[in-house]
Amino acid sequence: MNFTSAKFNYMLKIKYLTKKNWFWLLSLPVLLNFFFNLINNFESVKNLNLKNLFSTILFFFTFYFLGLFIKEVFDLDTISIGIVFYLLSFLIIDMSFLFITQDISFKNNFLITNLTWFCIVLFKKKFRFHNFSYFFLSYLSLRIFNILNFNSFDLNQNLKGDTWYYFEFCKQILENSFYYSMNNNVFNGYTQFSAYFHSLFFEISFGNNEYIYIRSTTNVLFFLVLLFINELKIDRSIKFFLSSIYTVLVLNSDWLSFLFIDSIMSEGIMNYLFSVLLYNLLNNKTEKSALIFFGFLIFSKQFFITLIYINLFFLISKNFPKKYIIYGLIGTIYKEIAFNTYFSNLQRDHHIAQIDIVDTIFDLILLRDLNLENFLIINKNLFRDIPFTFFLFITLFTVLANIFYKIKLDKNAKIILSNLVINYFLIQILYVSVWRNMELESPIRFILNLFLLLFILLGINISKINQKLKL
Repeated sequence: MNFTSAKFNYMLKIKYLTKKNWFWLLSLPVLLNFFFNLINNFESVKNLNLKNLFSTILFFFTFYFLGLFIKEVFDLDTISIGIVFYLLSFLIIDMSFLFITQDISFKNNFLITNLTWFCIVLFKKKFRFHNFSYFFLSYLSLRIFNILNFNSFDLNQNLKGDTWYYFEFCKQILENSFYYSMNNNVFNGYTQFSAYFHSLFFEISFGNNEYIYIRSTTNVLFFLVLLFINELKIDRSIKFFLSSIYTVLVLNSDWLSFLFIDSIMSEGIMNYLFSVLLYNLLNNKTEKSALIFFGFLIFSKQFFITLIYINLFFLISKNFPKKYIIYGLIGTIYKEIAFNTYFSNLQRDHHIAQIDIVDTIFDLILLRDLNLENFLIINKNLFRDIPFTFFLFITLFTVLANIFYKIKLDKNAKIILSNLVINYFLIQILYVSVWRNMELESPIRFILNLFLLLFILLGINISKINQKLKL
């Protein structure tokens, strides 16, 4: 009888654990695929550049303690938003000085911005020496380690495909200034927004006078994303699950790792900045400063510019204080002044300059001059990566499960889902109409612009399902 009772209790426990961890079981094929690939490619793990890894970790801790310090001084919600504020402040101050003079170098702006932060912190009178000391020690360790081991890093690796012009942007920005690089653009009308931050990462980590791409300066994005995921307002077990899936997807795919953490492509840094800011806005209604920084993403590429205005509209409809929306337009005001003064001779946007918007609208309405086959080809290319495709279906499954269980879709989830759907269809429309004769690899990159939003959506949906099932 005791044996039967123990067996029954054991079965109940197994059933409960299985039910509680249903999302892990759902993703089991993706996890198993990663471990099989890890075993089969163990030689590549053995050949890992450990000094690059250690530099990356030191760089991450520098950002972590800096973000923690800023968070506590300014009473912010997360460490990640503190890091993003710090990064974007360099561009904002740089753009502000251009109204006065165009002779300030990137390195001088780096010093001016850090001095500005120091003065603001002193004014706030919330200076906590022990928190600042953690940041300073990690930063000092990073710089010393990088100086001593500079020749042990892989220098200027992974510069392939479109990275050639990103590299030129970074080189011109760091060695001269943002203003100089814009006026000597190797790709007329193309944004240099993401290159600005890759230059900044190099300046923080190495501080050399000549720009060289070193992987630790972008590999740090992997750990910054994991930090962001672990600051989401969801259960700890779901955070761990999302972190695991992100790790598996990115490290298991040469394409995704190249795109997000192992090159100077724009997708990695833009995913991070956009996702952190949008999530903060959706969860902190009175965060006026976040709106200002979010609005400055207007200097990035066109795909994000459209989404910024759409999201400002979403925030109004979400009962966000309307008087704050003007803060989100400060970046637009800066841009308009810039392209009517010191950037007046430059092409404003490479992509928009190629489009006859009125003619394109009539093409879509009348179904003329369209290559609808591109729609299928883009989807085929998107779903080529099987683990990523499986992840998309898991996310879609959680959306459908919310509908099945009659769970009222979270307002934040609605906005995030809208961003994903709008971005996807805008890109599809572009490639079946205006860019119908273009190569069809790039649209996958543009769709993946919002890769991190998928994880936020998945986390919110799992949380809602667990609440409904009382897990």
